[in-house]
Amino acid sequence: MAALLGSSIQSGLEGAFKKAYAGRANMQIDCIFTHKTPTVRFGGNTPVEIGDLLLVRQHFDTQTLTSQGKALLLQAKKNTASNSGSVSAGNPNTQFELYKSWAPFEGVTRLQVGPWNFLQSNLYGRFGEYLAVFDGQAHAFTPPGTLGTATSAFTQSDYPPHQQSKTAWANGPVAPTASAVNFVQCPVDFAATLSNFFFGQSGESFVPGSIGTRNCWSDFVNTMIGEAAKTDYTFISRRTNIQDPKRRIGTINAFVAIQPLLKLALMQQVQLYVPGTDHRGIPDFQKEPHFFRRALNDSGFVTDLYRMDQRLREHSFDEYGEGGNSEPPDRPGGDGGHVPILSISTSAPKPLWEV
Repeated sequence: MAALLGSSIQSGLEGAFKKAYAGRANMQIDCIFTHKTPTVRFGGNTPVEIGDLLLVRQHFDTQTLTSQGKALLLQAKKNTASNSGSVSAGNPNTQFELYKSWAPFEGVTRLQVGPWNFLQSNLYGRFGEYLAVFDGQAHAFTPPGTLGTATSAFTQSDYPPHQQSKTAWANGPVAPTASAVNFVQCPVDFAATLSNFFFGQSGESFVPGSIGTRNCWSDFVNTMIGEAAKTDYTFISRRTNIQDPKRRIGTINAFVAIQPLLKLALMQQVQLYVPGTDHRGIPDFQKEPHFFRRALNDSGFVTDLYRMDQRLREHSFDEYGEGGNSEPPDRPGGDGGHVPILSISTSAPKPLWEV
């Protein structure tokens, strides 16, 4: 997972996806790796990690000030065959049963106790899939990091083909009737899955910015994003006599969703323009006094989100008066932590399905 979420992969994905969108939208990719994956428990079983990777796709409509989201949890397993390998005993079996039925569960570490029930938002939702990663040096290593020729073990494997070549990762869902003794089959090329996910054609829908509602899937995804950006937001507003977490209108959801993404996007841009250091190792602001402004102006995605944020704040002022929803956010319990995240976000004056 650490390799997938590395800076070189992030830059490569951004370049490929920007080319695919050909100026129709601004975009930002953030790769956030951590070892603090939350653990959960259901049915009295031993606590297990909820997943190894969370794909998050968000789109911000700058015309209607709304947002759309898709997300997918992935449980990764190393194997020389495109399946999960043995999941019939121990923690692997518990994870298998969780992904098979998504029975209500509770948080054990780094996640509120709950209860959590993803099926409340979609009884037939596919919230997670298995990801098979070829184990056995699929390609010969060629410095400084380019892929060498495929090994004989990989070319003879059953990993799915993609066009004229193969990729060493494959994924697949857990069928409701699946049996652990038959493994979880992963017949789909992960490259194709990632491409479809980018265009909003795979993954389970969630409401960006929605926290503290009965939509547990949206709550979970947004909680993970918030933890990744070290910020938490709820919909409690004592100033407007809303004492309990409550979902509001779509524009408020978009406003809340913008905050952590804006922070992540701006941090990435600032790193591109941060000034060099002098002989003492101190940033030399005299040589580049406007690096922060350049970081803002040179990113269309950051500019879009800032403008949406400003318009939503104006909307908040008109509806709630001075101060609006600017009171400090109520932080939920727990000690933080999130699933490693690959976040793909875009902005354009039209919804995701029209970009």
